[in-house]
Amino acid sequence: MRKKAFTLVELLVVVAIIAILATSIMVGLGRSRVRARDIRRINDIKSVQAALEVYYAKNNQYPAAADWATLRTVLNTAGVTSQLPNDPLTGSHPDYDYCDCDSQQRYILQATLEDSSNCPPDYTEPSTVGWTCNGGVLDCNCTNSRHVCFTMR
Repeated sequence: MRKKAFTLVELLVVVAIIAILATSIMVGLGRSRVRARDIRRINDIKSVQAALEVYYAKNNQYPAAADWATLRTVLNTAGVTSQLPNDPLTGSHPDYDYCDCDSQQRYILQATLEDSSNCPPDYTEPSTVGWTCNGGVLDCNCTNSRHVCFTMR
C-alpha cells in the first residue's frame, strides 16, 4: 500500500501562491499606512493651530518664529505646550514648517504629505497674497507639491 503525499512541485506551487497573496496584502497595507500618516500630519497641524490660538489669547500676537524648532521653543517657554508633534514617519520635524506674518498677526503652518492623493477633500490653498511673512511665504499647493497649509482661524 502506497501512502499519498504531496510532491515537491505541489508544495512549491502552494508556497508560491502564499507568497503572491502575502505580497499583495503587504502592498495594500503600505498604502493604508501612508494614508494614516498623512491624516496624522494634518491632525498634528490642527493641534498646533489650537496651541497658537492659546498663545495669541495670552500675548495678542502669534509667536515670532521662522521655523518649527523655534516655534517649539517659543511655545514651550510661554507655557502653552510642552512639545510639538513630530512627523510620524521620521520622528523629527522636517515635514512641518511655520512662519509668522504681518507683524505676528497671522501665521502659516505647513505639513508635507507623502502622497498628494491624500490631500483633504475640502482643502483649498489659503490665500496669502499681500502677506509679509518672516522667511517668505510657504508653498501650499497640495496637489502639486504635497504641501498642506493652515492659517489663523
